[in-house]
Amino acid sequence: RLQLEFSFDNCPYTVTWTSSPTDVTGTGTSTSTDASGAIFPVGVTTVTYTITENEDNGNGIQSSTCDIIVTVIDDETPMITCPANVTIGTSMGGIDDCEGEYTWTHPSPTDNCGVTVYTITYTNPDGTTEGPINLIGLGGTSVTRDFYKGLTTMLYRVEEDAGNFIECTFTVLVEEEEEHMIFC
Repeated sequence: RLQLEFSFDNCPYTVTWTSSPTDVTGTGTSTSTDASGAIFPVGVTTVTYTITENEDNGNGIQSSTCDIIVTVIDDETPMITCPANVTIGTSMGGIDDCEGEYTWTHPSPTDNCGVTVYTITYTNPDGTTEGPINLIGLGGTSVTRDFYKGLTTMLYRVEEDAGNFIECTFTVLVEEEEEHMIFC
């Protein structure tokens, strides 16, 4: 039994090895479930060679098997870059004196094997949360939202099949900008 382990930069991964399994006479033939140069997914794959004698050596034509365990490891973390933190005023497009409106672009996450989870969670100034909200396919799109006065934190989370993940946050601080009027 032979074990091969690979870390890599791209998915799927092409694995090559040199092997010439044969019988004791050197005349046997071999077949395998996967050949050297095959494309392997992330995870564990067992490649089984079957070696069959071409000649009867007095005990019948014999065959035996040999396994090669191919383990492909994705140890690269996805990548994402959050927008910069921002401060806005309540007069910036909000629907009342306690909100401000802000437009930004969802970042576009990347991964060598593909993103399987991409979400955003909002933590509002009062501590309540909204989300996680699925953003698969929405990286690079523009979004406009009304934010309550105070600090709102947006948490982006990106995951991939191998379990690697990354998170980033940015904040929108809404400060009161409108003048208060006093009536006598």
